[in-house]
Amino acid sequence: MIEIVRDAVREMPDTELHLERFSAAPVIDGEPFEVELAVSGVVVDVPDDRTLLDAVRQGRRQVAYSCQQGSADLSGGVISGVVDHRDTILTEDQRAAGEMLICVSRAAPGVGSSSTSR
Repeated sequence: MIEIVRDAVREMPDTELHLERFSAAPVIDGEPFEVELAVSGVVVDVPDDRTLLDAVRQGRRQVAYSCQQGSADLSGGVISGVVDHRDTILTEDQRAAGEMLICVSRAAPGVGSSSTSR
């Protein structure tokens, strides 16, 4: 229902919609990819239906994050690869600087792998 309302409001230029999520939206139309964590060199496989944060946490329980607690966490910078930004928080300058939100963003479709400084 939220997606339907959001899509409808996009067609109304004089209408503003405020949404708050306290968890990431489910991954829809994702493609599997892998990420190399630059600090540890660990390679993490991210399935098509999971977030990068979920995949990293599966192998490393002590990962600091606040994404699922009502605020965004700029947990890592992208060293290489192309990001499919699925957030509405980062500015274009932040994206250009290589920042990403690992609780929602993914490797761009068809890219296959990325590296992050986490």
